[in-house]
Amino acid sequence: MSRANRRRRARKPLSAAVQPLLRRALPLCLLAAVLAGGAVLANGHMRITDWEIKAPEAVRQEIEAHLQAWLKDNNDLWHSQPVFLRRMLLESMPDLADVNIQRSLDGHVRIAARMRRPVVIWQQASELWLVDEAGTPYRRLHKGEWPDLPLLRMEREGLADSLSLLASLQQLAPDRLARLSEVHDGGHYWKLILSHGEAWLLPKQQTARRMSRLVRILSQPRWRHRHFRVDARDARRWYLRTAKHEGVI
Repeated sequence: MSRANRRRRARKPLSAAVQPLLRRALPLCLLAAVLAGGAVLANGHMRITDWEIKAPEAVRQEIEAHLQAWLKDNNDLWHSQPVFLRRMLLESMPDLADVNIQRSLDGHVRIAARMRRPVVIWQQASELWLVDEAGTPYRRLHKGEWPDLPLLRMEREGLADSLSLLASLQQLAPDRLARLSEVHDGGHYWKLILSHGEAWLLPKQQTARRMSRLVRILSQPRWRHRHFRVDARDARRWYLRTAKHEGVI
């Protein structure tokens, strides 16, 4: 027998080499197909059936409306996971600071909402925004909406410093903070407009220290029951003038 014939007889057919691999892979493929089919079947049947929402009544109704709209096309195990529901609600409702969601396998969902607390209104150009305690503008005012909050007229970069200014005023003279109407960024100084025509001009440098001194002065008996227009930008000399109800600096 020639050497070429011996090599041809020694070779195994291709099908004989592949058959052991197929025998090993086939059970794994069948198992994967069963698991995938079961997952698809379970995903379609494990729907949200009821929910419990802890939030103020008006907010609760809005959360429920967004939840119903979302579940109309996404009521399955995957899309009703808490991570997706939380992201949907926070994107749809900027008044929510955070929302905690728990989903059980029986289709019940518990939702607890935490609301943002607006502290000021921020005006930039013609836009009015609610700003939270962290200094984040989170929503434009609705038509006809005007909460009783100070109005800040400045660029976005000045918000953090202006909120620090209000925090100092809250600590030193909370009664005057309650009467604060507007805060303007004058470039190198702050302008605070209060009720009764009272207005303060304070430098941005050493604002807290000068405000503390000013509050002590205005708390003295001779000044206590009067309203003033104050210019405290000059470190050497301050100007106090009796405020008129219609007058501001």
